[in-house]
Amino acid sequence: MLVYMKKLNELWIPLGLILANLIYKGLFIGSNSVAADEPFSIWVAQMDVPSIIDFLATGNNPPLFEIILHYWSEVFGLSAESIRMPSLIFSCASVFMIYQLCLKHINSKTGIIASVIFIFSNYHILFAHEARSYSMLGMLSLFSVYFFLNLIKDENKHFEKRNLVLFTLTNTLIIYCHYFGIFIILSEVLFIILSPNLLKKNWRVFTISICLTIIFYLPNIVVLYNRFIDSSQNGTWVKPPSLNGIYNMIRQLSNQPVVAVLSILSLGLAFGKLLFKGDYKNSSITRKFIVFWFFFIFFFMFCISFVIPMFIGRYLMVAAISFPILLAIASTYIVKNKNLKLIIPGILCLLFAFTSNPNETNKRDSKNAIKKVKELKTNNSIVYLCPSWFDLSFAYHFDLDIFSKINNKGSKTELHKALKQIGVFPIWSNKQINTDSLNKYERIIYLDAAADFSFPKNGINRMLENEMQKTNTFHFDEIYDVIVYQHK
Repeated sequence: MLVYMKKLNELWIPLGLILANLIYKGLFIGSNSVAADEPFSIWVAQMDVPSIIDFLATGNNPPLFEIILHYWSEVFGLSAESIRMPSLIFSCASVFMIYQLCLKHINSKTGIIASVIFIFSNYHILFAHEARSYSMLGMLSLFSVYFFLNLIKDENKHFEKRNLVLFTLTNTLIIYCHYFGIFIILSEVLFIILSPNLLKKNWRVFTISICLTIIFYLPNIVVLYNRFIDSSQNGTWVKPPSLNGIYNMIRQLSNQPVVAVLSILSLGLAFGKLLFKGDYKNSSITRKFIVFWFFFIFFFMFCISFVIPMFIGRYLMVAAISFPILLAIASTYIVKNKNLKLIIPGILCLLFAFTSNPNETNKRDSKNAIKKVKELKTNNSIVYLCPSWFDLSFAYHFDLDIFSKINNKGSKTELHKALKQIGVFPIWSNKQINTDSLNKYERIIYLDAAADFSFPKNGINRMLENEMQKTNTFHFDEIYDVIVYQHK
């Protein structure tokens, strides 16, 4: 009877967690505007698969997510709800893997606590609501670690080959999903190298796996090298971090400041107790690796960002996905008394739940900004967009037919021709404005999507103000301004 009940719990608990994650994060999946880099991924996904691979080889995105999105959108369409559903599915798979990883390698209570923290994390809610690769990256990170722990801990030779195959497959997929997936593999390699007993026992099977992963990644390895060289020589759009960036990132992973403070205190108390009692040597391999996983990637990315900036929330997914498990381990370790053991983790779970927002904003209200442009636009008006790469967001919300049907294997020439035919001009500088032609129109509409951030010397507003009279400004969320100009 006890065995039966145990098996029942192993089935219903993860199913309940998956259902909770699906409902809670699915409630407002289409609420935010399709914005930022989402239109880029959706637009690329409309190409045929060979074109997706060729086009993304020139940029910073491996092709796996867009290929999945390609087949998904062919069946389910391009609505915000549809196009984000894969990310929600990956999020549900993540909560399942968090629980399974803890169930097999720690215990079920830790798995439940970590899963609850994950479900109510605003950080993870945002990525479950975004048609980008980050939710998938988090899921694959969990799969990689799960099979990694299986590989180094399982004594059963029967399962070794299976774990080897699944571990190799997962690590191959993770770097085809996102280049920063390599940090997961790097953390696993270093953990083995820094653990002499594990290295002696597992070096052969681990070397085979890494070599196979490299072989499977050979088609894209030149692209990875070129992107690394380009980023190191030319920098990135991300700014170097400040010293308070560490707290700000923990704050981002913890919903609100009060939760961040309690999270930091829990981690501090757990480490203090660990050092004071000298329990580290007796800690399980799993607990040691979870600690190493989060802190190595977190601080490595922080330090390297002073040279090649990369310390922002989305790029840290490879570390952030371990944060709920780390918190669950730390909070259950602080108090050993059986009657009081769950007080701190219980408070943490409640605080995450109370500070969670299933309708977390992406701070990009492009849909309503473009809707306002559509309301203002007449046959005798012209629209300018800056930055120029906002063309995809604009086309998606302004005319989905233009967005979806005009895609010449990555070239925007035909897209821009179609936009110009309806009086819409993506620009990056005032030099692209023909002042002589402004007299032809009774109204100029300028959509400023944080133009000064992307092109600090664009001078568009200044030129339009000199030539015409500003009659109205409409502000949307944090970065969008729709400005209306008419003749003086």
